[in-house]
Amino acid sequence: MIEAIVINLTSLTLCASSPKITRCYPIAVGRPGYETPVGNYQAIAIQSCPEFINFKSGRRIKGCSPANPLGRYFIGFKTDGRVIYGIHGTDDELSIGKRVSHGCIRMRNNDIWELYQGVTPITKIIVDNG
Repeated sequence: MIEAIVINLTSLTLCASSPKITRCYPIAVGRPGYETPVGNYQAIAIQSCPEFINFKSGRRIKGCSPANPLGRYFIGFKTDGRVIYGIHGTDDELSIGKRVSHGCIRMRNNDIWELYQGVTPITKIIVDNG
């Protein structure tokens, strides 16, 4: 079980800690104007095959569709009442290591699978500038 996830926006890394191990992964984060929100959160949505709903247009893409930009796994951690920010896979793994998202944290699909298996609703998520 993962106790805490620490997202470092400066180094573009996500580190997951359990009682026995800490594992770090490269990530992509929010681009200018859509910055990933800094703060302390908890996992509020842990989903496989999440449906993507474009927050601007309302367009929907079914979960597990190859066209779904969320990939197969989603860990939601903050909502402003309209948008849930989250950690998820991507349909563009070349975006990892860049500031390109609308605020979410993108991970390689194999990495999010590994992380997803250990996350529970009590997992703490810390987003900081390093």
